[in-house]
Formats: sequence, C-alpha cells, structure tokens
Amino acid sequence: MEVVDQELNSRWSFKQIGKNEEMLATVPGSIVTDLFANHKISDPFFGINTERLEWIKKSEWEYQTVFNMNEEFYMKRHIELIFSGLDLCSIVILNDSVISVGGSRHLEKIIECKKILKRDHNILTVRFHSPHQFCFHIDSLFFGCGILQPIHIKAWDVIKIADYQFFQESLNRERAIVKVKINLQSDIVQNVDLKISGLEKNWIDTSVVVKKGINYFELRIKIDKPKFWWTNGLGKANLYDFNLQVEHKSKVIDARTLRFGFRKLELVQKDVEHGSGSYFKLNDIPIFIKGANYLPQDIYSQRVKSDQYKHLIQSARKVNINMLRVLSGGIYENDEFYDLCDENGILIWQDFMKYEKFDTSEVVHLEKLKLQVMQNIERLRNHPSLALWCDYEQINSIDNNKENRQINVQLNSLKRDLLKQIVENIDSGRAFLPLKSDTFEIENSPQNFGQYILHGNLSYPLLSSMRSFIEEKELYRYSNQLKAHQKYPGGFELIQKNIFSKYKIPGHIIPYVYVSQLLQAENMAGAIKSYRSERGKYMGTIYQQLNDYWPAITPSGIDYYGRWKALHYYLKRVYAPVLISGQMENNTIKVFIVSDEIKSRKMKLSINLIDFYGNEIWADDMEVNVKALSSEIVYSQDLSRFLADSVKNKTMIHIKLLSGSTEIARENVYFKEVKDLDLPDPDVVFNITKKKDKFIIQIMTDYLAKNVFLDFPEDKGNFSDNYFDLLPGEQKITEFVPEYPEQKLEDKISVRSLYDVY
Repeated sequence: MEVVDQELNSRWSFKQIGKNEEMLATVPGSIVTDLFANHKISDPFFGINTERLEWIKKSEWEYQTVFNMNEEFYMKRHIELIFSGLDLCSIVILNDSVISVGGSRHLEKIIECKKILKRDHNILTVRFHSPHQFCFHIDSLFFGCGILQPIHIKAWDVIKIADYQFFQESLNRERAIVKVKINLQSDIVQNVDLKISGLEKNWIDTSVVVKKGINYFELRIKIDKPKFWWTNGLGKANLYDFNLQVEHKSKVIDARTLRFGFRKLELVQKDVEHGSGSYFKLNDIPIFIKGANYLPQDIYSQRVKSDQYKHLIQSARKVNINMLRVLSGGIYENDEFYDLCDENGILIWQDFMKYEKFDTSEVVHLEKLKLQVMQNIERLRNHPSLALWCDYEQINSIDNNKENRQINVQLNSLKRDLLKQIVENIDSGRAFLPLKSDTFEIENSPQNFGQYILHGNLSYPLLSSMRSFIEEKELYRYSNQLKAHQKYPGGFELIQKNIFSKYKIPGHIIPYVYVSQLLQAENMAGAIKSYRSERGKYMGTIYQQLNDYWPAITPSGIDYYGRWKALHYYLKRVYAPVLISGQMENNTIKVFIVSDEIKSRKMKLSINLIDFYGNEIWADDMEVNVKALSSEIVYSQDLSRFLADSVKNKTMIHIKLLSGSTEIARENVYFKEVKDLDLPDPDVVFNITKKKDKFIIQIMTDYLAKNVFLDFPEDKGNFSDNYFDLLPGEQKITEFVPEYPEQKLEDKISVRSLYDVY
C-alpha cells in the first residue's frame, strides 16, 4: 500500500537530566512506570509510596531512541511523525532539530519531517521540564508524564485519506441511506477509484478526479431492510463492517475500515409526562438511561490491557447498564473502549476534556482547545454508541476577587459557545449539553440532565484487594497506609456517620469493609428505585462511579482490580428490565412495577408477610398486566392488623413477580433500619459443583440470612449474584467464573451474612 504507517515504540531509553544513568523505557509509558520497571522506586500504589514520589515531578527527564529507515519508506515524498500524550512542558528533537514544543495528552501532533530524516541513525529525543500532568482531583498521584501514547511515523507519496465520515442520512425499516464524506489530500492532479465494500457486497466503485490540495467527496450507500442498533436490554447491537479504499491503476493507495450501526437517536428536550426534563428516544422508543460515570481504569492508562477493557464493559453490560459517562478530567479513551461499547449496546455520554493551560494567552488557549476538540470529534463521531457531547468541567470559575470571577465567567461562556459551534459544524445531529459555569452540574434548562446525576457513598474495596496495596499489619480502620488511599476530605468520618445511621458499627476491619459496601449499595439502590418508580418524570440515572483509576476508598462499584463491590451486584437487580419497588407509607404497602420492556405481558404478583424464621403471617397474589415502558402502582394493602410495633423488627414483606414458573423480579421490604432488626442466627450451607470453566454454588438456609456475602479472595472472578437476602428454607443458585479456571473453589470460599457481623 502506498501509505505506510508504523509505530516507533522500541529501543527507547530514558534518564534524569543532569545524571548519566540511562535506563530502558517502555513506550507508550510514563516516568513512574519506567522507574518502577527499572527497580528505582517501589510500587507507586503500595502503602504510602505515593507520598515519597514528589521528587519525580520536580525533576527533568529525557527519553531517546535511535531508528533506521528502509529504502522504500525513506523514498516516500512525505514522512510524518505523529504523536500525542506528551506533557505541556515537552520538547521534541529530531536529529538536533526542535520539531515541537509543548503538548497535551488529548491532542495529536503531525510533524512533516522528510527534510530532517536520514536513512540510518535517526535520533529522536523527548525532554520533559517540570512535568505536571494531572488526573481528576488527585494531582499529587498523577506523575503521568512520559510518552503516554504510541508514536507513529507515516509515509506517503502523492495521495492519502485525510478524513472520512459515515453520516446516516435517513433510516426506516425498509431502507437506510448513509452519506460517506471523504477528504483526500493530494500533491498532483490524477484519477483515482473510490471503493466501499462490506460483508454483503461491494457498495460503491467509482472514479473521481483529485486536484492538488484537499479534495472533498460525498457518496451514498443504500441498504435495504437494515438491522437496527439497540442499547443493552432492548435488542441486539447490530453492526455493519465497511472497507474504504482509494486505488490508482488497481493498486491500493490508502484504506480505512469502519463498523457502523444504524439507529435513530433523538434527545427530546421538552416537557415530559410529570415534569420538565430531557430523555432519549432510540429507534422511536423512549429509553430510561441506566448509567454510570466512567473513569480511566488506571492513572497510568497505558498499562490497561485488552482483557481489562473487555472485563469492565462486560461487567457493565451484565448489570443492565446502557450508558457510560466519560468524565471530564480523565482522557478520551482509545478506540478499543468505544468499539466495545458499540458491540455491547452501551451509549456514551462524552465529556470534553480540559485543555491544560500553561503560560499561554487566552487566544492561544482557545485555539489549542479548538484543535483538540475537533480532532477527538473526528476520531469518535462514527461510533453508534456515541450519544452526546458535554461541556468539560469549567476551571477557575470560583475566585474571591469579583473582577476575576467575572472575567472567568466570560471566558467559560466563550469556551462553551466554541464547543457548541464545533459540534454543530462537524458532528451535526449529535446533541451538545452545557455545564453550569461554576459547578459540576448540568445547566438547569430544557436540556436539564442534572436530575440524572447521583452521587454515591464511599466504600472500601474488598479485603482481598486491600491486601494488594497495603501491608497486613496496616489492615485496620485508620491506618496510615489506608489514609494514603482515602483522598476525599472527611471521608473516614463520613463513612462512619453513614454506617451509624443504619447499621451497628463493626469493631473489626473485615466486617467494617463489608458493611461499608452494603450501606453504599443500599443507598444507591434506593435512589435508583425511587427514580425508576417515577418513570416519565425522570428518565434516567447516572451514578458516581463505575470503576477506579487507582486502589482506594471511593464511590466505585468495581474496584481497581476489577472486583465487584456490593453496589455492582445490587445494580443487576435495580437496573433490571422489570423492577418491583415496594414502598411503605404508615402501615400500607404500595407495590410499583416498572418495565423498560417494549411489549406488555401478563405476570403473577405474589406478596407474603413472613417472620425471619419462615412463618407466614399473611399472603396474597394476583395477576397483573405489566405494561410496556411504564411505572405504575399495581397493588396497595393496609397491613395494620398484622403489624404491631413489637413484631416490626422480626418480620418482612417478600414480593415476587413471576412469568409462568420463572421469577422475573423480587423485592424484600423491612419495617425497621437494619441496626434495629432482630436477626436470627442462620445455618447457611452450600454445595459446589464444577461445570466446564465455572463453579455452580447451591446455597441454603434455615432462617433468614440477610445480605449473604460469598468471597473467594484468591481470584478476581465475580459471582453471578452476591450480597443477597436468603429466605428461610430457600435454595439459591449462583455461579462463579474464575479468572484462572484451574482454581479450586471448594476449600477457599467463605460465606457470611449480616448476623455474623455482630
């Protein structure tokens, strides 16, 4: 092929400027991870090591590689160096010539360097002066300076694909029309063939004349009876593969591949049934957003492997999540992340990232912000999972000086207008949402998405995860090493206060970790159920947060090591397509049934008032019509005659929804806070069998076992269900798929319930 692209990621070394010791470097990588690989520092995440690494960002560093070029590559008319992920304070030098000053991890630079390159012994140097990259609010942790993205060298002769876009022009059940916009850059006037093919057939084969400079072409593809792309829970995320080729005299000059999904996604911005707000319609179906905030999976994001991306996105899919918000302050993720969201039917709410400002005028800052935003829109706009763009979190908006505050408000307004205009120009049809100028909330307007955001409680990661980043002797509640991994102001006190409000305070760290997770899960589940029960007034929730970017005490549902906390297991129930929500008002039980399914169906509702030993006090059942895309009260009953105050701490309501013999949903309603329940001592027994690559665990109990927690600390695999209430005489089946299939589960699994905590 005429256009040749290769990575310059081998034979790198690095050193601290002013010292002579050279060490091996990994590109892409960072100074911290390279120092760790060369045994110059300890694991930056272990213990209090982060506090010992301040010297790294106060030092200056140099990376260098030497490379040769083969004859075919060197003889191309154009040779470009392409790099991103460099610190603002970086300088790039090629064969003693400075070719770039300053960078951003969100901005790609393309440098024409044909005149500087040699056939052999090219020296490429990258210097970092006082690196200061950042991530979220934990600046002191992120010594992320280094070559954070692959460096490419691209060579071409007279023509290349400069840009392309697949734009859905129209869509119905009978036909889809896709407009393909292609930008070709050429040095000469010539005839070329444009070809677009897919798995089904060759869609386009046409000849065009290109002139010197940038050439714009528009082509159209017609597809009969297209298969629609659906979100997780509504249908299959159907994707089409397309190949775009530019040929000259039957020789391929340049090519691109793309997967495209046909869907009609509309952001409706008007009054809804019970209030004002916004919601999405996908293929004419109003959808309830079941979302989470997504953070980079590692502060040193270049360390994240394919398996980790797959695990996290599949973990989101398994608990019925249909949207992830890529938060400002992190990164624009790599293509694999968005590809996986395309495949799994997970919409993306994409925040724009800040452009790091450093000793530049506002004019220069805005120009670099514009370039950064345009590059990333052009890279991501073909993904069917991309639902909307959102203004990044504003900076420097709060200032005690009234004049400075007014200036900053004006600058933020300019940035917002700039971002909105860019989206309209190069990604028309995609929604743009603004943020308030001085908070991290969505602006209160007809586009009001502020109601979607749920801020969760902090919780500890699993004990098996904690043992990976602190010493065993530091496994107590306020140890110095744990304090180094808790960066939220007043976080420990807040956890203690929240636990005390609903639970008894455990004395030992093991039950304390367990209860902190239960509290987080119960509070978030309660909030989500409340929102879903008012479907129509509210059309979504996005909670803080799906995952962690370092091992710490955070609001995440999945810890840094990929282990699910209680919250993530709870999400599988509260984000299920059909949900029961039982709510007590005085002594009256009201039962909501919420359905996100697109078809109505009849089911059986069963309601039982029982004590914790399994004795039935009262029961009722009825047939209900579960309406599509609805939430309604289907049952109400005054239970006053059964609920003397003396029995409320030892009784519960168990609600089930059945389709035939299949349980669709369940809900347990208690009359007292957990700390006031008179829980019995259950005899929980279990039996484990292995079937191919997974374990089947059958669990039984004589009395109520509240919040049964299964733990297999030696493996990062997750259970199909966990932290569940097991009723008297009930048998529960859960599955465990280990990360390492050769593991033996039988002797190493532990089971506890809330009774064991006290």
